[in-house]
Amino acid sequence: MVASNEAQLRPSTDARAERYRHAERRFWGHYGLAPVERFVEVGSPPVRLRVQELGSGEPVLFVNGTGGPGAYFAPLLRGLHRFRCLVLDRPGWGLSAPVDYSAASYRTLTAELLRQSLDALGVNRVDAVGGSIGSLWVLRLAQAHPSECGAWSCWEPRP
Repeated sequence: MVASNEAQLRPSTDARAERYRHAERRFWGHYGLAPVERFVEVGSPPVRLRVQELGSGEPVLFVNGTGGPGAYFAPLLRGLHRFRCLVLDRPGWGLSAPVDYSAASYRTLTAELLRQSLDALGVNRVDAVGGSIGSLWVLRLAQAHPSECGAWSCWEPRP
């Protein structure tokens, strides 16, 4: 009986996602930004990842770390209007679905999820920025696909 009451009180996934989007839009709006949301289905088995796009021009990929979803790049992105900023929510963050990390080596899985995401977005070569563990993802992409990864920047948070 308690379990069914808890289930009745728990909001649906769609309702939670919409509340999340609303809060996130307010956050982006604080920086004068309104990204376009896109989803890509990549990997094997497939996983649905969210990418938010801002601006136009040469593509730059932003990969979040453990400090939060991709929106934490907003203060930086407000000054990068001349670039096509692709803000990826890593699996399990933001509105991206989780992934089974036991399916392949971490090194291979991360590089391939990024490469396949870029393919799905029609991007052949990209500069990349990683925050925290997102830096490792960017490094793995650069190692596995050096001809497709231009400049890259890795940020490690400090206290």
